[in-house]
Amino acid sequence: MVIDNGEVDDNLVRDKTEVLTSICARLCGKPAAAPRVAKALAATQESVDAA
Repeated sequence: MVIDNGEVDDNLVRDKTEVLTSICARLCGKPAAAPRVAKALAATQESVDAA
């Protein structure tokens, strides 16, 4: 039983926002940064070795 249709829409928007925020945090967060750091360190080491 839905009393206020606006409330349902607000809840859906809030839930979608929370899901997207969670996904973005996982993609851009600390675990995702580890491969980028390793790649940057490898590139730095290669440039030092080449010099």
